[in-house]
Amino acid sequence: MKRTVVFAVSLLVLCALGAWANDLTNGSFEWRSTDGWSRRTPTPGGGWSFLTDDVQDGVYSARFGFAPYQGPSDHNHLWQEKTVPAGDYIYTLSGWLKRNCVDKFGNQKPGWGYARVELAVDSVVVWSQTFDSDNQWHYFSYTTPEPVHVNSKKSAGVWWGLSAGMYDDKHEDWIILDGFVLETVVPEPVSATMLLFGLAGLALKRRK
Repeated sequence: MKRTVVFAVSLLVLCALGAWANDLTNGSFEWRSTDGWSRRTPTPGGGWSFLTDDVQDGVYSARFGFAPYQGPSDHNHLWQEKTVPAGDYIYTLSGWLKRNCVDKFGNQKPGWGYARVELAVDSVVVWSQTFDSDNQWHYFSYTTPEPVHVNSKKSAGVWWGLSAGMYDDKHEDWIILDGFVLETVVPEPVSATMLLFGLAGLALKRRK
């Protein structure tokens, strides 16, 4: 009888919580590359490097640095899109980023650059958060307050660039990313949860 109680309660917990895992490939850039990610980085002179001395998760972080040049760096984009079965899901997107921008004299300019994290379902943004170029690590975490219906795909990514007109002829700016995690859980129908409660209650009653 004791085994019945343990099984019923364990099954209830598993069904209620679901199985959490990171849906992103190479989310912490431990492969020392951006493999698994799609990229749009049209900034002239920009390039990726992988750091070990400025990290928030694991061993490596990913840095995209812009060499000095004349003109704005706008709409650089790194993202992952995943195909999923149609259904209702709860999503959690979390991670770390640091954005920095300095003028030609080396002065930090928090208002010049931006970075925007986005969570989207079927190409519709369901959540976003924007950060300034203040050269500080920022942790973000967002969980959808209720299940979100998806028809075919979900995506997570980050955009970055410069605010309109906010640059000089030889500015430098960069972004560092680390520990991106996208978790998905399938809510268990109430009927199944109530059934498990009934099984657990029945097992406890028989034990008495």
